[in-house]
Amino acid sequence: MIFIVTALDCEARPLIQHYKLRRCQQFKPFPLYTGDDIRLVVSGIGAVNAMLATAMMAGINAGQSVVPHYVKPDLHLSPNSSVIAKPRHSIIPHSIIPGTQSPELAWLNIGIGGHYQYDIGSAFLAHKVSNAAVIKSPVMKSTVTDSTVIGESATIDPHTIAKVNTYYPIWGGKWPCSTENILTVPSVVSDYPTQGICEMEGTGFCEAAYRFSTAELVHLLKVVSDNKMQSIDSLNKTSIAALIEKQMPLISMVVESLQQTANALNDLAAMPNDYEFLVGHYPVSVSMQFQLKQLLRRWQLLAEHSILEIVPPEKYQSIKRWMKVATEQVALLRVSF
Repeated sequence: MIFIVTALDCEARPLIQHYKLRRCQQFKPFPLYTGDDIRLVVSGIGAVNAMLATAMMAGINAGQSVVPHYVKPDLHLSPNSSVIAKPRHSIIPHSIIPGTQSPELAWLNIGIGGHYQYDIGSAFLAHKVSNAAVIKSPVMKSTVTDSTVIGESATIDPHTIAKVNTYYPIWGGKWPCSTENILTVPSVVSDYPTQGICEMEGTGFCEAAYRFSTAELVHLLKVVSDNKMQSIDSLNKTSIAALIEKQMPLISMVVESLQQTANALNDLAAMPNDYEFLVGHYPVSVSMQFQLKQLLRRWQLLAEHSILEIVPPEKYQSIKRWMKVATEQVALLRVSF
């Protein structure tokens, strides 16, 4: 199963048509579409909306509805909204324990973004996703010509790129296309940074998806829609849909690859290599057992030899210390971009 999140309906339309997805009328406040091993949700603009919609799909997979339990009366959830009130409490429900769903799920955020100089229509997977602080400018609000307000213009402050909420997606093999740093901003930028694609949902999507899956199964694909030569003001629903439609061959390849990776992880899900030895060697709490399984599955997916050859348990007195070193070794297996 793969879950896809888009911000706009016009971004979702080519996917809905290609995969012949059907609308599920009973799920609100976010439009949800389903098909064979695919679910797609239209979140609306902004990181909070993306986080809520992603959490909702995780809840549906776990057999329960998530969003109604956490929506505050003052939290605006319109899919066309650009300014979202920040909830005072976590929007990820405590009733869902991350990782308890089965089988493993793949997550993909697809949408448009702006870059300083990349060609319009070029597509990139994310190798890093982070928040970028912005400075509001007095420029008038930018709009898409179908009257969907995107947000106020702003300028990124290069000295205040957030160091928190940073994510590093992992591709289990050679990347199928070029990759780029994704900068999540709260509003449209008028002065593009020289590096990074600017968009508005990435970190919110990752914040939720990473709680329910692993870095190998959480990815973002962004299509460049505007740059310093062609501003976002020229976009409309038709042109946005056309940009996504043009990249459907790549999107199909990414979706298929993620589904294959999820299947491979599911094959390892019952009992990854070396798990029984480690829980016999160390006292391991229930919560640590889940983390240990995730770590061993990741190693088994990326490496052909046993992790015990690299991180021998006899050198470490506790499972916590062993896992810290093992996690560092797993990070070294990441394919360079």
